[in-house]
Amino acid sequence: MDFAQYHSYNERHPARMTAEKTARFLQKYGKPFFVSEYGTDWKGWKPDTDPHFRALHQAIWSGAFTGAAGTGMTWWWESIHTANLYHHWSALAAFLKGTGIGRGDLQPTRFEDATESIWPLGVATRNEVLVWLLDRAHDWPEGVMEPNPAPVSSAGVTLAGIDDGPWTIEWWDTLEGKRMASAESTASNGALWLEPPPFRVDLAARLKRR
Repeated sequence: MDFAQYHSYNERHPARMTAEKTARFLQKYGKPFFVSEYGTDWKGWKPDTDPHFRALHQAIWSGAFTGAAGTGMTWWWESIHTANLYHHWSALAAFLKGTGIGRGDLQPTRFEDATESIWPLGVATRNEVLVWLLDRAHDWPEGVMEPNPAPVSSAGVTLAGIDDGPWTIEWWDTLEGKRMASAESTASNGALWLEPPPFRVDLAARLKRR
């Protein structure tokens, strides 16, 4: 078999599940891995348990930032089509366009000193890092019924184990698939402090070494 896969239903915290399963399956089998079936309930499409489709969104986006070979693949494709939820994938595709997402040397990155409000994931090469930040208060099923979550502000996290020197940072809206802010910063002693702009639920960043 050329790859390993996992089916996830009725599991809390889909992004953490993806990160844990990716690391475990890669270590055990040494083959490309992805979550090939995903749903909040094995009994069927249950939008009442994910009315704002955050579990779906988190299962999709987390795959790109854990070292997995693909996004979480929903089983309920006919419901995805009926609800026209394709923008969750197209936004990720826009974010990944032009990046080194398929490079063989792309590996999960290390984080330190993250503020309590966020949970970070990321993958990195020597000259590029892709980062995804998730609001812990809306790590599904947390905050599942809140239609308008409060913005996460004053958050931060340290990227560890990267090359020293100047880096460019682009912050992306994960629902729109558009760049929302950019900045420059300098890594020293193998570390770079990231300060995201205020965001709701999740946010992504593309970093490149200058």
